[in-house]
Amino acid sequence: MVGPGGAHLPEFALIHADINDALREIPDGTFDSVIADAPYGLAITKNSGSNWDTSSIAFDPALWSQLRRVTKPGGILAAFGHPRTSHRQMTALEDAGWQVIDTIAWVKSHAYQAGNRDLEKELRKTGAEALADSYTGFRTHLSPTYEPITLARNLAPRASLVQAIATGGAGGLNIDATRLHESDWAFRTPRTTVPPTAENRARRPGRVSDRSSWSIANRDALSVPHGSGRLPGNLLLEHSEDCVETACAHGCIVAEIDSQGRTKYASGKEPASRFFTRLRYSPRARSSAGQRLAEAPHPTEKPQQLLEWLAALVVKPGSTVLDAFAGSGAVSEAALRAGAGAVTAVDREAAYVAMIRVRIEEMG
Repeated sequence: MVGPGGAHLPEFALIHADINDALREIPDGTFDSVIADAPYGLAITKNSGSNWDTSSIAFDPALWSQLRRVTKPGGILAAFGHPRTSHRQMTALEDAGWQVIDTIAWVKSHAYQAGNRDLEKELRKTGAEALADSYTGFRTHLSPTYEPITLARNLAPRASLVQAIATGGAGGLNIDATRLHESDWAFRTPRTTVPPTAENRARRPGRVSDRSSWSIANRDALSVPHGSGRLPGNLLLEHSEDCVETACAHGCIVAEIDSQGRTKYASGKEPASRFFTRLRYSPRARSSAGQRLAEAPHPTEKPQQLLEWLAALVVKPGSTVLDAFAGSGAVSEAALRAGAGAVTAVDREAAYVAMIRVRIEEMG
């Protein structure tokens, strides 16, 4: 696609169809990476007629087998899941031949558990008054403060990722695009290269008893950290809604981690949360598309900060990306902003397809 002035623009294809029907028309090895936010199969989301959240498609190996077929050898899959059902999804992935390589835990400072019932009240409704008194304070669920994201690779057992990439495949994680800055304690900032400086990472030697055979005291060990920051981990911390640039709100998961690590990291020193990726709070990716169409926001839309981080990790600039179960198009937007050369979005709901069109048009 060529834009004004001859500038090259990324390709975007939108398919209004059931994912299984769409996949049958896509050739083998089309995509470098796939991002899938399939229904969780819990029926906890109120839907307008279609009840797609009751679907158990995420637990069907046939779906993931087809997704693997259209992915290049070595290509990466990022699949959102729910703590209650992610084990079924992961088993289906492995049964389809995907090589599960990690699980990212997205930890939130805010959460709402749909269908969390008060057991005392429920028992009273059934007439079990005597039993209800002993169930004061009992409910049915915990607060869902984390969601898993499974990372899997399209590689056969004992196959070489490097060889797959060398022979025209895909793969790998863009670690440098998601590294942790040493000074980035509160919020993620755009990644920039900073000159590496020597840092004293020596540990204080412990006490050595007379029975110890040997000890090592390394008081002046200097190391040069990576210029782009620390290695990212598989734990993502999302700030509270009430956090500001200069301080965290009470109850924020980042503040809690720093508070518990304060015995080692005194006030004003490096906090414990520096070892983890921290995401700015955003209520949903964006609702302007829905507002323009007089539609409600997508009920399971993920925060834009989260999607941009994930896209930076799994989308190689110039590569091809499949946004399966595209919903409102938030994943497609994040992939395009990460530099994808071509994105294909698939969704079966007409209202969401219209929302995707508006979102991409707003990107210009």
